[in-house]
Amino acid sequence: FVLRARDEATRELQRVSGALGGMSSAVGRLTSKLGAIGVGATAIAALGGAAFTAAKGFADFAETLDRNAKLAGTSAENMQSLKLAFEQAGLSGNDAVSAMGFLTKSIGENDPLLERLGITTRDTFEAFQQLGGIMDETKDAGMRVHIANTLLGRTMKDNAGIVGDLARQTNENVGTMRRFGAAMDEGAMAAALRLDRSMDDLNTRFHASATALGNRFTPALFVAPE
Repeated sequence: FVLRARDEATRELQRVSGALGGMSSAVGRLTSKLGAIGVGATAIAALGGAAFTAAKGFADFAETLDRNAKLAGTSAENMQSLKLAFEQAGLSGNDAVSAMGFLTKSIGENDPLLERLGITTRDTFEAFQQLGGIMDETKDAGMRVHIANTLLGRTMKDNAGIVGDLARQTNENVGTMRRFGAAMDEGAMAAALRLDRSMDDLNTRFHASATALGNRFTPALFVAPE
């Protein structure tokens, strides 16, 4: 049983190793030396505390970004740029997710205001860019509030005046992140999600093995004396 637990943990470590790329050689050396006891501790040591934490943080970030992008009806790269633009404006990443999700819903329901404004695209990100230009050209503050509230939701009702700025900043962010290799394109997202799944599997294997070991040996350790 213990050998099986060791082998299962080793396989998961090897999957994490492949996903981590540059850290694979270090993990590979230690996975071959895993002992029957202390599998979880050895696994953490194999990756190195700081490296493991950083990799897990990146994997969790990718998972959240992927979920947000799907809710907002856009790509992960666009969602990353949007969230950054909102944060730069003093709002939150969640505000970006909420606004884009609301716009996706407005497009899906064929809100008549979209057609009146001349927005016919079905792409949420492109629609937001068009809406930003329209808001800049709309001089009536009350109308800007109405448009923002109708198409972007209550979150943007109080921030109608900066929708144009947000759209421009989002475009700038896309270019900047691509230049510095920080954009989560499809390839980077796929790799990050593989890493996230591998780490989740490793965590599940470890806890399952620890629980099974506890169930197997605890009764024997606490047999009441006759």
